Amino acid sequence: MAEIRWHQQETNNVLKALDSNSEGLSQKPAEQRFQAQSPYALPNPSEHRLASIIIRQFTDDLILVLLAAALIFGFIGDLTDTVAILVIVLLNTALGSIQGYRNA
Repeated sequence: MAEIRWHQQETNNVLKALDSNSEGLSQKPAEQRFQAQSPYALPNPSEHRLASIIIRQFTDDLILVLLAAALIFGFIGDLTDTVAILVIVLLNTALGSIQGYRNA
């Protein structure tokens, strides 16, 4: 299907193709087209938006590597490094979730 290059068409041909005229559309046809072509609207936020934002924080590769490192240090018995890594991951998750929630 070839894309129409509107800017290369004659004005009369464009107006005819769009079922319009040089005066523009009257109020009623404009409203009908607006309703038929999905008016601009913001998407409805999901009920679990904050929860999904928090869960998405744990899908980052670096966070997964840090969690694996915390697990390894936990098995080795190095409690200080385990706690430090987990605190860093939790801070990152909290800050990233706050930013994601504000931007959503």
